[in-house]
Amino acid sequence: MHTCDDVVATARRLRVLEHLERLYDQVRKGGSTLTHKQMVGLAGEIYGLLRAKFDDDPGTPEMWSAWKAFVRAAREGQIPTAPTISADDERAEAARLFGPVLTAGIDAIPPSGDRAALEDRCGRLTWWVLSNHGLYVDRETRLRLLENVATPASMPVGP
Repeated sequence: MHTCDDVVATARRLRVLEHLERLYDQVRKGGSTLTHKQMVGLAGEIYGLLRAKFDDDPGTPEMWSAWKAFVRAAREGQIPTAPTISADDERAEAARLFGPVLTAGIDAIPPSGDRAALEDRCGRLTWWVLSNHGLYVDRETRLRLLENVATPASMPVGP
């Protein structure tokens, strides 16, 4: 949104600079922590964004099964990497990775404890919401927030 009004442009520029200064300050301090209530609220905000994206055209139950399989496997540390949350059809990739019965396939994979897939799956959307609030969190808080985002209660259930 461009403007020819110098006053509006200056006000916008100052808001951006203030936002960036808050973020830089948090980065210099090593990031902040969040309370459980704040994490649940942010996870709920992410849930709301996902609902807004998928409510009008949720896709098929099979698409949601694959979508949720990747979230579960990432949350439980059973896969080393995962596709970013998107509206793409992930059925073929899920079947290749987990087999035709997704739950049984995930159950058969021993957990590695690696949380990189959780970052892959939920990290971008989480970062976007945090940055919109001017928040930069420490590594441990980010992991706990990602786990909150990936809990079944925070994820859309599909059709």
